Amino acid sequence: RGSNGVILITTKKGSTGKPVISYDGSYSMEKIAHMPTYLTPEQFYQFKETRVPGSITLPEQQVYDSKNFPDWVGLTTQQGMRQQHTLGVRGGSEKIKYYLSGTYLDVKGVAVNDEFKRLTTRLNLEINITGWLSFGTNTQLSYTNRNGLPADFSSPQNGAYAFNPLTTAYDSTGKFTIYPWPANVGFANPMSSTLAKNNDENYAVFSNNYFLVQFPFLKGLSYRLNTGIEYSSRDQSTYYGRDTKVGLEANGNLDLYNGLNKNYTIENILSFNRSFGKHKIDFTGLYSYEYNNSKSNSLHAEGFPNDVLTYYQANVALLIQPSATYSKEVLLSQMARINYSYNDKYLLTLTGRRDGFSGFGADKKFSFFPSAALGWNITSEKFMHDVKVISNLKLRLSYGSNGNQAVGAYETLAKLSERSYVNGSTTAPGYVPTSLANPNLGWETTNTANIGLDFGLWKGRLQGTIDAYQSKTHDLLLDRHISSVHGVSSITENIGKTSNKGI
Repeated sequence: RGSNGVILITTKKGSTGKPVISYDGSYSMEKIAHMPTYLTPEQFYQFKETRVPGSITLPEQQVYDSKNFPDWVGLTTQQGMRQQHTLGVRGGSEKIKYYLSGTYLDVKGVAVNDEFKRLTTRLNLEINITGWLSFGTNTQLSYTNRNGLPADFSSPQNGAYAFNPLTTAYDSTGKFTIYPWPANVGFANPMSSTLAKNNDENYAVFSNNYFLVQFPFLKGLSYRLNTGIEYSSRDQSTYYGRDTKVGLEANGNLDLYNGLNKNYTIENILSFNRSFGKHKIDFTGLYSYEYNNSKSNSLHAEGFPNDVLTYYQANVALLIQPSATYSKEVLLSQMARINYSYNDKYLLTLTGRRDGFSGFGADKKFSFFPSAALGWNITSEKFMHDVKVISNLKLRLSYGSNGNQAVGAYETLAKLSERSYVNGSTTAPGYVPTSLANPNLGWETTNTANIGLDFGLWKGRLQGTIDAYQSKTHDLLLDRHISSVHGVSSITENIGKTSNKGI
């Protein structure tokens, strides 16, 4: 759609000839840089005693007297490592070209127990089925493993960076303490997260495919079907047992999550490219469909008879809190563009596109965005032939509009949030308003005028571009603050305008 630019990604492709095997590998080390400077435990003791005399608690005093101070930063951090290995094979013939690869990535972070592994396979295939029909695919399958929770060295509450040094890391049996500072049980051991049972796995499929038809009965006419499929699922399971603060206080703490994301894109592109003497015409017609869908189910449970079955015992929990999310949005687009040039001197581009977004109001889903551009290759004129110092000189003029949806899938609807309440001895479902409906929500539009000059001097040794532009955006999608007497404090509307200009 081009509202925020275009990203082009080129991957490795097959080639004609015998199979060629390639390997690419790397290994690197990681460590924390610019560590902060700390007070020693003795300095911390003196500072605390001086600031508030008598504030040293008995457990702190015992640690101070024993001189057995924990190195919290040393316990929770490590030297990291990263390695990646890729093995690929490419080859093909005039009819078929292929590239097949597998990549293994292994990363150990600077926090203890912070690990990441990913296995990826890729197939890039191009097939010339006939002289007028071809097919291609870029398909990638991946498995990601994030099992294990890292030690906490950075959070404000329990992070090792700011943790009290007059505490204990281990108990008398050599296990991590549940309460490193018994006088203040609000603090957990920074290493406690490493004791949690955690599985975190992600499976993903990403596939771009195309069919290209070169119509034999009309030179320059072609049809291309592009399809993009992205499908990913993620499963997370975390159980804190009674050997951690969270698990001990809840008699076992369980969180389960399963999420699924789907994205489909279909593009129908009709192209016509012909030259007639000094005239050249390039036409493109597009009809595209984009579908995004995400949903998830999660469950929180507490109160288990024991820790033996970890995250396989939600049915016996004393407290069970399930939740779910769902979101779907669709974009439809039609576009027609014609490029015309005469003798490669005078250039004209006319574009019109109509975009629709499911998240807007019933009468506001679609909007039309036209644009036009003129170009003049001045160096192609006869009066420039003797000007040898100028190798390129082109004048450009354009004006057009772009659309931006900039909101989520359900901003036009009035929404409620669940707010359960206690009714006697039972819990009853309740709801509170969180947003007001706005069926008039529509596209944000930017109109831009631009005049530019491209130049090259001394056979292109010096090249440059000068542009002057002005952009005006109207119907900005912003939140308007309203009186909370409505139950909410803001509503999304098409309000406001902005203007930008520059050289």
